[in-house]
Amino acid sequence: MSCSRVASLCGIPPRCNLQLRRIVAGCLWIAFSFTNARASETRQWTTEIQSGPFQIHCDFELHDAQTVLAELDAIRADLERLLGVQPREQAIHVVLFSTESEYRRYMHTYFPKLPERRALFIQHRGPGMLFAFWHPDIRADLRHEVTHALINHGNRSLPLWLDEGLAEYFEIEHGRRFRENPNQPGVKAVVKKKGVSSLKELKRIDELDRFTEAHYRDSWAWIHFLIHRRQETRELLKRHLSEHVALRSNSLPAGPDLERELRYLCPNLEAEFREHFENL
Repeated sequence: MSCSRVASLCGIPPRCNLQLRRIVAGCLWIAFSFTNARASETRQWTTEIQSGPFQIHCDFELHDAQTVLAELDAIRADLERLLGVQPREQAIHVVLFSTESEYRRYMHTYFPKLPERRALFIQHRGPGMLFAFWHPDIRADLRHEVTHALINHGNRSLPLWLDEGLAEYFEIEHGRRFRENPNQPGVKAVVKKKGVSSLKELKRIDELDRFTEAHYRDSWAWIHFLIHRRQETRELLKRHLSEHVALRSNSLPAGPDLERELRYLCPNLEAEFREHFENL
């Protein structure tokens, strides 16, 4: 199996996500038991809806279907508008369960080696699949995991800090992203002391089991700075993402040096970063 990230797990803080590199390719298809003869049950989904790349399967009547679809489409539109992320052609299956117990039973049956989390996105050489159960914060989970799905299609994933920083940023609904992300108070506190992790430090971490709560916070902070500081920093992030897409397409090993280009734009980067968050 390639070393691309095949699972992105979203759980209740503190984050304890794990990078799962040893899931066999066939297990992805077992989950959709209606297409796999080895499955022990035939699943009849009560609700099945398709909109663009999103194919939703529910074991309950999804009366809020239009709201859910609107959330998914809004993330896709925001990624394209803000960062130039191109629409995805491959399907993204969103599988929702009415209860946590049924979700856990299903995941234990078809993905017994995965740790328990309240939402899970998996992809390996095929359509992405997002599994979750309905609960009060389901929309935040969907926004987070769909961000992973939309920015990581292909055989190679983005750098971990970039992947998780973007998901942390876009999991908050549109009107609250600038000032109301839960990471913001922690960032404002730490910039008054020693500052957040540098991009160079974050880039060195490529395993989720080494990615701490502080790394999630700091990755979000750099994404917030790049998107909101000024148009030039947003364009730099946009170009950085497009260059990574080109690298994935051509199987090239090295990525662009974002920090070097950012320091060219912001010669006093640390001071400008601190000012950005002190003024929020």
